[in-house]
Amino acid sequence: MSKKQETEVANYINEYLQKSNNINLILFLVDIRHKPTNLDKLMFDWLIANKKKFIIIANKADKVAKTKTEEYTNIISESLNLRKYGLESSIPIIAYSSMTKLNKEKILNIVEKNI
Repeated sequence: MSKKQETEVANYINEYLQKSNNINLILFLVDIRHKPTNLDKLMFDWLIANKKKFIIIANKADKVAKTKTEEYTNIISESLNLRKYGLESSIPIIAYSSMTKLNKEKILNIVEKNI
């Protein structure tokens, strides 16, 4: 995607998220295998600045060892500076796998409570 296209898409998403009255919860997806990218951090900062309700879903959890899942979600929390915002206990980071359906029910329950 070109820089011009990225800007257009970003503007479209920003406008949609700002103006839509039907959004009760945003599911913010990040890759559990990597530290959040600069774009992930920008999106996170935007969600905080605009006081949007969201949860963080760390997808591709089937690609990391089950014993390392908490370690990886802690890295995401640290990279996004959740502690700085006082959000480490109020914004969940949920490891998810579309392959194994890890935490699917947990996520669906959160979504249902926010409909």
